[in-house]
Amino acid sequence: MVMKFLARVGPYIITLINVFSRLDIDLPRRVRYKKRRKLVKPRTKDRNQVYRNKRTYKDFERFMVAHPEMEVIEMDTVKGGVESGKCLLTLLFRNSCFMLVILLKRCTQECVVNAINELADTLSIQLFR
Repeated sequence: MVMKFLARVGPYIITLINVFSRLDIDLPRRVRYKKRRKLVKPRTKDRNQVYRNKRTYKDFERFMVAHPEMEVIEMDTVKGGVESGKCLLTLLFRNSCFMLVILLKRCTQECVVNAINELADTLSIQLFR
């Protein structure tokens, strides 16, 4: 009965539970694969973010049902490579399905504000609104 169990689980599990004396060099897959690193500290999300109060997607959907005439513009940033530090600021105009993409030097709040201010200056305030 024990032999049937051992035959079913395979040589790699048998070696791990030290049933027989084998070295890792006897098992080709064991030598080939490196051990996986364990995370030093598990990541936790900060759920107590005050600026996110009443800003969930469900709140947005409720607002859109109450105000269907409002024009919505979605804003997002897409980060580039770590070396470059650049990112893309995307503005999606939902009513017209038009997306405006602006290249930012850095992905900071200051750069986003500067890009929107430059856009408002370029288009004039009446057209920007």
